[in-house]
Amino acid sequence: MGTNCLKSYIVNPYDTTHLGIRRKEFFYGMAPYEPVSFDNSYLNFMYEVRQSKKIVDNSTIPDYAYDQSFVRNSTSLWNSLGIRLRSVPILTDRYDITKFNGYVTQDFVNAIEVGSPLQIPTFYLPGGLEVSHSYTINTNLYGRNVSICTNINLPQMNRRAVSAIYAHEITHMQMYNAGGGALHITNDETLPIMMEEIAADMIDGSGETFSLIRNNRMHHIANSIESLKSNKSMTVYQKMQFDDYIISGIQGINLANIYLLGDINLKREMIGDINRVFSGDMVTEEILDKYDSNVSDIPKRVKALTRYKR
Repeated sequence: MGTNCLKSYIVNPYDTTHLGIRRKEFFYGMAPYEPVSFDNSYLNFMYEVRQSKKIVDNSTIPDYAYDQSFVRNSTSLWNSLGIRLRSVPILTDRYDITKFNGYVTQDFVNAIEVGSPLQIPTFYLPGGLEVSHSYTINTNLYGRNVSICTNINLPQMNRRAVSAIYAHEITHMQMYNAGGGALHITNDETLPIMMEEIAADMIDGSGETFSLIRNNRMHHIANSIESLKSNKSMTVYQKMQFDDYIISGIQGINLANIYLLGDINLKREMIGDINRVFSGDMVTEEILDKYDSNVSDIPKRVKALTRYKR
């Protein structure tokens, strides 16, 4: 096979020019950007969260590089929930990603292996939720769009918290390889945040990890609302990123509440829907409609955020 020189790009879902986009609105013309309207519901949420003290993770772990407990915890989590992780294409260390210049060469293709998302290279960075990210390279291989998983960045927090955040990023990787998992960028973070909270609840029976994750996530959303409200010089791209995160965060926490407060039959049904998203047979928007968890009624959603406590 000859060298594949199709231009490829580090994933940026807000840029409609790159080849790997799978979302329907990008194929048929993206709907006009509509910024978040800062009514009192959003602002009250921000002020209410600010009244609660942010929980600081004071744990110290000597050597993150050799600690793989979050992988073991994640394996147990997915198995316990009955969620089947689909294999994904992974760029192995046979290719030096720092030399990637936007073109897929034969060396790049040769370094791709299909495997469990739990095999994606993982790195620790100082900080909290803001440093957590999963990365792919979107390209066209063999006539179809493919998301090549390159790495996952995790924060240097305690093992149990990292395990919950890892579930968040694995959910992203599953969605990327199921055609996106959501029709609109506004819903990108919804299911990952939902799974992060479910993981935190399951991993630690004491409720400490859940409280840490929920508290930090809500403060992160509140900070995003304040940034979007106060920074008048943001580009449209930056505004879309903040909008995406704010709306997804509120929706994800509400879906987690619905799951955690539900009976066994509801939980099974919701897990079945997650499996369908991972297999590409369902999208996030259908889950939001099914469980009435979109942000169309902000006062109702914000009030619901505090319903579940361990």
